Amino acid sequence: MKPDLTVDTTEVRSAASDLSAAGRLVSAGAMDPPDPVSAPRWATSDATALATEAIRRQLSELGAGITATAHEIVAAVTDYDAADDRAAFRMRAAA
Repeated sequence: MKPDLTVDTTEVRSAASDLSAAGRLVSAGAMDPPDPVSAPRWATSDATALATEAIRRQLSELGAGITATAHEIVAAVTDYDAADDRAAFRMRAAA
C-alpha cells in the first residue's frame, strides 16, 4: 500500500523553528525605533512620529503573527505524529 501523503516531520519542525526565529526578528526590529531628531522642529514632525508608532505597532503584530503561525505548524505536525502512532497501534493490534 502506498500512502497518499507523507510528511517529513523533522523538516516541518525545522521550518517552523526558522519561521519562529523570523517572527522574533521582526518583533525585535519593532521594539526600539530610533530616537527622533529634536531639532529642527519641522511641520511634519508630529505626523512622522505618528507614522513611526503605527509602523512599529504593525511590525510588532506581524512578528507575533508569524511566531503564532510557527506554533500552529508545530501543533499540526504533533497531531500528525500522534495520528500516525494511533494508526500504527491499531494496525499492529489487528494483525
